[in-house]
Amino acid sequence: MKTVKDIKKLSFIILICLAIYIFFQCTYIFEYQEAKKIINHVENFHSSVGRYPNSLEEIGIKESEDNTVYYEKVSEDHYIIWFGTTVGESRVYDSKRKTWE
Repeated sequence: MKTVKDIKKLSFIILICLAIYIFFQCTYIFEYQEAKKIINHVENFHSSVGRYPNSLEEIGIKESEDNTVYYEKVSEDHYIIWFGTTVGESRVYDSKRKTWE
């Protein structure tokens, strides 16, 4: 039979797990929204200048170790944007396909 103390411990563990889950979901949503903003900036730059930027700094975003969303110009007509989702996993936007992988 479970005691009140056991139920409180279990409730606390469930609450901590739920808080961690919500934190990671909010982080994912924030990074996804940031990535979408960067895609819009990159596409606007391409429309006005006729090429993709060589770095995020060309569109006014300072690159640092604190960044969580990354940009790479693969070729003159192709770039990718990505951010980490979990350890060893990333969400990647491919400009050629215009899709997220």
